[in-house]
Amino acid sequence: MSAPVDAAQDALADPSVCTDLGFFKRVLRLSRQLDDNLIPRLNALTTRAPDRHESCEAFLAQLAQSYAARNHLIQRCLHRADADLAQASSSASPSSSSSSSSSSSSRPPSSSSSDDPRMIQYRRRQIHMESEVEGIIRQRTADVFHARCRTPVVPPAFWDPPSP
Repeated sequence: MSAPVDAAQDALADPSVCTDLGFFKRVLRLSRQLDDNLIPRLNALTTRAPDRHESCEAFLAQLAQSYAARNHLIQRCLHRADADLAQASSSASPSSSSSSSSSSSSRPPSSSSSDDPRMIQYRRRQIHMESEVEGIIRQRTADVFHARCRTPVVPPAFWDPPSP
């Protein structure tokens, strides 16, 4: 794998990847480079390799690893957003709002507050949209892969997007 993809793999373990939407999107973009360079890589594999079938299977293994890492990241971040949302809504319950109003007034209102339920919902929607983008990328990759490799060994479920 290339250095940017390795950096993306390292960033997958970073706990802040789920709370920083920009970081999350950068990590996904870096880890999607394998799919982005799909056509040139498959052309090189299928024209230069002595055994097309073996080359396609090796490439498929790389795709599987990339898909699993991205799926894990998306699922982990969706679960984190759900937990943050539950925590934010429980802390904003009517019984605690009267006691916390004086402490929250000392803090200037900020739309970028990480504990604001609206911002958490926004982050969750953005992560969910990335899940849908993942499905589109996988379908495009499947079409190109089948056209270049003509390998029937890939189960159709392999190309399914992650379920939110």
